[in-house]
Amino acid sequence: MSAVFIIKARFLQRTIGYYVGVLNLQKATGQDSPERKVMKECTIIDECPFFNDQQPRIHTAKEREIMKRKFCGGGSSQCARFIVAKALGSDEVPENLYPEDLFRVSIILGMP
Repeated sequence: MSAVFIIKARFLQRTIGYYVGVLNLQKATGQDSPERKVMKECTIIDECPFFNDQQPRIHTAKEREIMKRKFCGGGSSQCARFIVAKALGSDEVPENLYPEDLFRVSIILGMP
């Protein structure tokens, strides 16, 4: 087997493991409940530096608006900031964590 194949296989294994962990976290926090699906807006929106444009801007204005609709307007269960805030508390969310940074969530939460 080539080294590249092994690296890709390990990456895929970790990625799948990460998403299984996220699904378990969603179940543990009740994010898959019917009440959660009805919710229209993220529960941490008032204190979120991303939503309130208080983070350094690495995205264009159009990208930020698309991300806000995707993550803040009902898709909070897929938001890295939301997942960490619900698991560890809002104070433990790194300032430089963006909603799409799901790959960092497992590191922050100490998951393999």
